[in-house]
Amino acid sequence: MDPEFWKERWQNQQIGFHEGKPNALLIEFGEKLLPEPSQLAPSVLVPLCGKAQDLLWLSDCGFEVTGIELVESAAQAFFEENALSFKREHWHGQPSLVAGKIRIVVADIFALDALPSGIFDAVYDRAALVALEPVVRERYVAELLRWLKPEARLLILTFVYDQTSMAGPPFSVSDAQLLALYGVSGHLELLCAQDILDQEPRFKERGLTALAEKSWLVKRRVKS
Repeated sequence: MDPEFWKERWQNQQIGFHEGKPNALLIEFGEKLLPEPSQLAPSVLVPLCGKAQDLLWLSDCGFEVTGIELVESAAQAFFEENALSFKREHWHGQPSLVAGKIRIVVADIFALDALPSGIFDAVYDRAALVALEPVVRERYVAELLRWLKPEARLLILTFVYDQTSMAGPPFSVSDAQLLALYGVSGHLELLCAQDILDQEPRFKERGLTALAEKSWLVKRRVKS
């Protein structure tokens, strides 16, 4: 992941990935992230969160929300556009912006070695895995799993398309690739698969003739 690429995208407001409202699949399946039995204020991690409205939705559902975002202007925009008065502080040695139950850590996700292990109950990944080139995915997943509690759950959204027809991001993540990344440490359940090409004309313009979006629930396997 080239930090300068994403900084330039935000600077030029080339942020077609920003939905401006809570993601429909999060609304439909987000409750599956809640631990069993339900606990007070479970913690959820949202990697590469940008200024997504998903953070507010998760907070309203009772989660303590931690986003990770490389670009500080994107993190600041989230709070300003939602009229949230935020403060700046350090969290486990990392600069962050905080308002209520929402914290955005401003950092490269691959530079968080000081972040403790086993601190999150859940992960919501709409825009992280699909933004990463295949060569860094194993490293990314290893970091996520290190930060999760043994019984954590992950809601992961993927795109599946012919990668030879369009250069990412977003990148295609096949079912087999997702299974290779998470199958050893967790049980995968396909929640939804839908053809969304007609809803995404920008991808048609980039050469795609088919585009599937899939929602996955991953439940970590507890070691006996």
